Amino acid sequence: MPRPPRVADALVVTMLCLGGLTGAARLAGAQAVSEAVRERLRNRLETVPAADLAVRDEPVYASAALPEFYVSRLYQPAWSDHRGPLPVADSLIAAVRDAGGEGLRPADYHLRTIERTLREIRGAAGPPGARRVADLDLLLTDAFLVYGSHLLIGRVNPETIDPEWRANRRGADLAMILGGALASGHVREALATLLPPRRVGAVSRRRRSRRMAHDPRRRSAGTGDPESPRARRAHAPRAHRGSRGGGHRRRGPRSVR
Repeated sequence: MPRPPRVADALVVTMLCLGGLTGAARLAGAQAVSEAVRERLRNRLETVPAADLAVRDEPVYASAALPEFYVSRLYQPAWSDHRGPLPVADSLIAAVRDAGGEGLRPADYHLRTIERTLREIRGAAGPPGARRVADLDLLLTDAFLVYGSHLLIGRVNPETIDPEWRANRRGADLAMILGGALASGHVREALATLLPPRRVGAVSRRRRSRRMAHDPRRRSAGTGDPESPRARRAHAPRAHRGSRGGGHRRRGPRSVR
């Protein structure tokens, strides 16, 4: 026997209200975690001396620039929001994995610890703990600053980096570059701007070669790379037709008299 229309309508309204309350409760819980992360960052950076900063037993090398970066943003997390880690975190991880292409070591930029912490956060059954999210944020920020410095001036002992953290050789403000990269979502592109011009060209050639290696059509044709022997032959100027014999003859240099 169908329920009276008014009863059915009341049940629908009740279910919608319950669903809305559940969604609001989840959002409130996620925002509470985000605020807890912010407070944990503030407490950590305000109470621990800069020289003693460490995250998951790994030292923070940008011990001067990193606290200043978070102070400038009122300790707001840089790599996550109330929903969890942002795509920019994955972009930085991908860039660090490719550090070997620049003659650098991914292990110098907390890669394994970052990957492990990210797996723990994303694999958690419920909301991730504020401590883990704060740890991930600090590790990612330090990785960007250290990696960016190495791209600018070459790899040095991280413990002897200038505490003012200014890349004076080329005048880049890494904290400002990081802020812009986070705002735009273009982390890898921001790191690429730190390469010296001669290395930018080398990176482009390597990326083109990797694309060719994964493209069977270009690989079989052999002309995808403009520097390949076949490509040079294809783009070489045609020999001028000789006046006799109908064949092709190369014009030699003029003799000097």
